[in-house]
Amino acid sequence: MITKNTVIIVQARQTSKRFPNKVLKKIGKLTICEIIKRRLSKCKLSKKVIFTIPHNKKNKKLLEHLKKINAEIFLGSEKNVLERYYKTAKKYKAKNIVRITSDCPLIEGKLVDDMIKKFQKGKFDYINNAKPPHFSDGFDIEVFSFKLLRETFLNSKTDLEKEHVTLYMKKKLKLKTA
Repeated sequence: MITKNTVIIVQARQTSKRFPNKVLKKIGKLTICEIIKRRLSKCKLSKKVIFTIPHNKKNKKLLEHLKKINAEIFLGSEKNVLERYYKTAKKYKAKNIVRITSDCPLIEGKLVDDMIKKFQKGKFDYINNAKPPHFSDGFDIEVFSFKLLRETFLNSKTDLEKEHVTLYMKKKLKLKTA
């Protein structure tokens, strides 16, 4: 059963300082982006997967690659990732958002579905599977409401809060985790 207006947003960029262009690196015959797209396409509770990437020349190859693999794409600010998420969610009329980073090429569709179910059943505004550590790094999933994302977008003031999408949510609102 597909959940209405639950949108999976994958943040990606080429400009990682630790591992530049990692999203275009291949594992076997597929790029990290292709692997993530394929794995998330197995979700049963959301069929909308959008890659949200910076709108600049440094990410031109990523944009071209995402178009080539028929991914849905939203372009936005590189530094203000929170704004990019907010505008992506708003454009796609998301009621709930699943946040995935391109650092998670082995993300599992069933795990995402389980988190969406837990989010809905618990009537949370925010949950994650990272704290306390439930899974190893690389399987991180956050689910939050558009209402909370909007509040976060309107109230985040620091560069750090704008760079890290859910920092304000976790620090200021002291939300429960899954």
